[in-house]
Amino acid sequence: MSAALERVDPMVELARAHAVLDRLDAMDSSGLSDEVWLDYGREKERLRRRLASSDHGFVQELEARDLPATGCVSTVSFLRWLLRIDQHEASARVKAAHAAGPRRALTGEPLPAVFVEVAAAQAAGEISERHAKVIVQTVDKLPDEVQAEHGEAIEADLVRYAGQFDPSQLATLAARMSAYYDPDGRLKDVSYRAKQRELTFVQHPDGSCSGKFEGTAEFAEFLHLHMDAFARPTPEVDGVKDPRTAAQRRHDALLEALKLTVRAQQLPSVAGVTATIVLTMSAEDFEARTGLARTGHGALVPVPEAIRMTGNEYRLMNVVIDKTQAITAYSSTARLFTEAQRLALAALDGGCTFPNCPAPPGWCEIDHLNEWATHRRTRIDDGLLACRTHNVTAKQQGWRSTRLNGRAAWIPPQWIDPQQRPRYNHLHDTEPP
Repeated sequence: MSAALERVDPMVELARAHAVLDRLDAMDSSGLSDEVWLDYGREKERLRRRLASSDHGFVQELEARDLPATGCVSTVSFLRWLLRIDQHEASARVKAAHAAGPRRALTGEPLPAVFVEVAAAQAAGEISERHAKVIVQTVDKLPDEVQAEHGEAIEADLVRYAGQFDPSQLATLAARMSAYYDPDGRLKDVSYRAKQRELTFVQHPDGSCSGKFEGTAEFAEFLHLHMDAFARPTPEVDGVKDPRTAAQRRHDALLEALKLTVRAQQLPSVAGVTATIVLTMSAEDFEARTGLARTGHGALVPVPEAIRMTGNEYRLMNVVIDKTQAITAYSSTARLFTEAQRLALAALDGGCTFPNCPAPPGWCEIDHLNEWATHRRTRIDDGLLACRTHNVTAKQQGWRSTRLNGRAAWIPPQWIDPQQRPRYNHLHDTEPP
């Protein structure tokens, strides 16, 4: 059986699968009975679910071959580049593969998946990815002692329930089951809360964000302290009360606490630079007070809002770039780039300049385009931003960095592109490529 599998050409088999799907989509369904048509829908859904299990093996094989190490900082970033999916979907696929995908020992022998029942049910197409996520998260969040004693039984029960209920209903049942196995409230132990601590937020294209958090008792106490200090309603002025809701006041209180930390310059340095908010805009937009400015983390905010932000006391740098991508050069005889030069490059490049790398400026080093040992100079036009992976690994693979018409470009080695056409990173652009 294994010898036959080794002779399979996966691209030929995938082409056949595509052809089968084409025939299914083109079929005349008018002659089919309702019963057959519903069976078709259920079976097609089972096939869709099996693809998730197939993805697990693909991700695990990627890591076994160490392919993410060839120019990407992680498996997640590699999947983003390879499949053109966003970070959250890529991260979810990697986590799912680690939970329910095939494993191998250091000696090469196969090992069962961490969640055996989930893996088997997904391989059979009996449960969806969301079902699997509910089950894995439920078991993972159990206290260690409960997980060790009952984890396998809970997993099996939830997989069985997943065959009867949708993911939302399954989540309700899972919560009840967690409470059943925790009758004495052990889920509220200090050790459990420490294990479950998290803060997750997502930045939207307009620069705003939303998220959730699970805090320890220490976190809650410090949060209460800041709310006591900053979240109180402002005093009435001419009989007008503070118009903010309680939730809005808590938002503003946390923002003020964060600003205080920056003003006090108590944040650790990031990539050799005192933590600084950097906003970048064109010279034309700056003069007209229109258009969009780019933040250091890739969001786009209106220029008037960016200018308003720079008027505060906290540490923030506003950089204006003309049409030729020019910034006033900072001359220096020092070997290392100065803080001002680093901030200017952060504004100019927006992050790692290697094609399709999403790394923000804080994760980057400055790549010397002209070696200091030869030219004895460190100027803005002598450097560009590159994350550590691309500043080291990409060079080892034969990539060469440069600036063309003021813009950072990477020249691939001939084994990748015989014509060695320049490539750019459009992820940090303020306008479509």
